[in-house]
Amino acid sequence: SSSPNPKNPRRKRKSADSDDGGAKIIVALLAGAGAAFLLALILLMSRLEAEEASNGLLNSNVGGAKGVDDQIYLEEVAQGRASPALQLNPKERQRKRQNRLVEQINKMEGVYDRRVKKFDRLFNLPKGNPLDRLVHGADRQLDGMKDALEGKGEMPERVDLEEQFKEDIERDNEKEKKRKEKRARKERGKHKSPDLHAHDEDGEKPPHLHPLFPPMPPHTMAVDLFGEDIITNTLSHNKPTVAGVIAILQRFLRKLHQMLVENKHAKTPNEVIEKYFDLVIKYLEPLEEAYRDREIFPIREDGSIFMSLGAYRDHLLGETLRQAFKTAAYPDKLFVGAVVQNCFGIDVTCRTGVEVKGKNKNGQPITEVSDRPPDVNGIEQFCADPDYAKYCESGQIRALYVNETESNGPTTARYFASKLWGGETYFLQADAHLRFAKEWDRLYAEEVKLANSYPKAVLSAYPPGFSEEDPPYQGGS
Repeated sequence: SSSPNPKNPRRKRKSADSDDGGAKIIVALLAGAGAAFLLALILLMSRLEAEEASNGLLNSNVGGAKGVDDQIYLEEVAQGRASPALQLNPKERQRKRQNRLVEQINKMEGVYDRRVKKFDRLFNLPKGNPLDRLVHGADRQLDGMKDALEGKGEMPERVDLEEQFKEDIERDNEKEKKRKEKRARKERGKHKSPDLHAHDEDGEKPPHLHPLFPPMPPHTMAVDLFGEDIITNTLSHNKPTVAGVIAILQRFLRKLHQMLVENKHAKTPNEVIEKYFDLVIKYLEPLEEAYRDREIFPIREDGSIFMSLGAYRDHLLGETLRQAFKTAAYPDKLFVGAVVQNCFGIDVTCRTGVEVKGKNKNGQPITEVSDRPPDVNGIEQFCADPDYAKYCESGQIRALYVNETESNGPTTARYFASKLWGGETYFLQADAHLRFAKEWDRLYAEEVKLANSYPKAVLSAYPPGFSEEDPPYQGGS
């Protein structure tokens, strides 16, 4: 449908001296109109012909004022009236000229109307799209020209339909983008998640971020603070809260501890493994089933960041938290979910890991496991720091404590940490021993938005190493 039609003179190439800017229009459409190019090109060529007809610019290749004069003269020659004495008088010629122009405009409208209907069927364009509006604009221009040629009014003012068309496309694209964002928010949750520090119109606290569960002291039980209803509401009443999720995870860990104590003399590892999975099915699977295929909390649209941390006896956790908040461009939008796997010295004597104490005469390492004080609690260090205590009090630090002897490796810790997410915009999984660049949160948010697949994009990197004696990180590799 885009190839020239030899039977239609309006589809032929114009002469070299035609100065209508058609090439520029075609280039502009290719750049700005995308898939609508063919449709827009047809209609804009119609508009060009209409404008040129109103000014007598069309040449004999495409028809128009001068072309009509040529046709009338050729007809007179064919009829033997080539001499001035036999030609039509000026008034008759003008009337015939106007009638021919009106005929051409009607024919042109019919041709393009048929083409537009054909493309509408092919592309299934919605009613009121930019192309539809362009058609109506061109039709109004053509109707105005016909009225002027028939003596019913003045020629219509020239209108830049091309520019209007491009502006309409931009407006429609922006509207469609907003509609998609609205649909995405609706799928993620019926209501936009409120700000942590805000209240709703009735003065109530945001539903799923409250009640605030304190990160200190360790092993404080959520059900002791808020009652069993906090678990029931999260699992059965579709009223989940971060505190409710923590209570569910704590219940599993408490049952795990009891099971391990009862089975410390089990004959085979398989006995313990089977009972472990029984606990998973009984206490963790209900949470997965309750919110399968949907977010447990509505995703906030405030640029907040959730940082998931799994810390195994890590003495740098406290400093990592200080660095993260100190260097962040927006520390009030940073939320941490930390799984602290420590030896807390409760009913047990803490021991070191396997330490190399030297080498024997054969050059083999000499190893030793010895007693040691309870591990440093990085959450306690951070929350006790006057410069950072406010973040613990505001609920931006969410902590789950696991006895290090009952830890089940990094994947389980990552799972627990992921459950401490409270609907924040971005999810960052990191180590508990890191240094941070200045305004790292702003830089990451800007970088992920540059991905072609955003918002379904993932940034992944292996951070550079450092020594504890190194000065603050200044950026670079």
